[in-house]
Amino acid sequence: MAQKTLVAVDVRERSQVAEARRRALLMANDIGLSEADAARAALVATEAATNLLRHAGQGEILIAPRADGDIRSVTIAALDSGPGMANPAECMEDGFTTGDGPGVGLGTIQRQSDMFELFSLSGQGTVVVATIHPRHSIEAPVAPQPFQPHAGGTVFGCFAVPAAGETACGDGWAVRRSAGITDILVCDGLGHGAKAAEATDAACVTFAAQTGVESLEESMERIDRALHGTRGAAVAIASIDHRRSLLSFMGVGNISGWLRWDGGTSRTLSYEGIVGRNTGRARVIEYPYEGELLAIFASDGLGTRWDLGKYRGLASRHPLTIGAVLYRDFRRRRDDCTVFTARIA
Repeated sequence: MAQKTLVAVDVRERSQVAEARRRALLMANDIGLSEADAARAALVATEAATNLLRHAGQGEILIAPRADGDIRSVTIAALDSGPGMANPAECMEDGFTTGDGPGVGLGTIQRQSDMFELFSLSGQGTVVVATIHPRHSIEAPVAPQPFQPHAGGTVFGCFAVPAAGETACGDGWAVRRSAGITDILVCDGLGHGAKAAEATDAACVTFAAQTGVESLEESMERIDRALHGTRGAAVAIASIDHRRSLLSFMGVGNISGWLRWDGGTSRTLSYEGIVGRNTGRARVIEYPYEGELLAIFASDGLGTRWDLGKYRGLASRHPLTIGAVLYRDFRRRRDDCTVFTARIA
């Protein structure tokens, strides 16, 4: 499984609400959602963008398609740095409004979504994340169940956003799953734009195609050979052994990683080098953990001076919500930015 092209829409004026709607509808159609599901995506984008203007004055909409086997979905995230909400639960009620609208926007988004989460702190802005999955009937929508952080299994989400002014993203990610093992690749092609995307695409394709790889060193060597003739890339591979509660990590270049588990935290260590040119002295480092693991990996398009503890309650939220908040507050617009978040319980 790998990322598809994400679309970011700045919302600063009314015409950009229509642009967000158009982009969501196009994305849903492109990945093969039904006409009814595409209409839901368009409605969610419209309401989310309208709320940005009405309550925060401006913000950003991220529209991210995702494929997980035969299931394809669209995630729409609305990000703002506005006044935030003192009581998010009250704001979710139909009819409640602090602006000039009817106060049904958030309720509409929730009802049209198959996964919905809102994170807001007074004075720190708001993030709304909604995912639209295929539905096999035309029955009235049912409000999605709230995310349960300790429900078990692996839940992950990622936003890979092109640098300002670029349509191609030079960052990328991919996931492989086998019995008891989850392997994660995060890649940052050198520079940005189409040439960086070429290197990242080669890394993701090579990683996804690997079978029977005995070690992370061998996996990195195969990616290194595949990137010869490209610009090269920073690459990080994490292999999570669920049964042994062990994360093995091998990083070359500027991919940062942060791990949190019951009773501990750690930053991952990457080595200097460029995959496709010189992987240097990179080696595998093991990180044992206990209980539930929260892992965040990011390219250098995300600043490193963030502290999850400064966001009350954020660590227990859906990985997509965590990534969206960090992206909003610490992205560097001059470069591609990827934030990959996984929760392993």
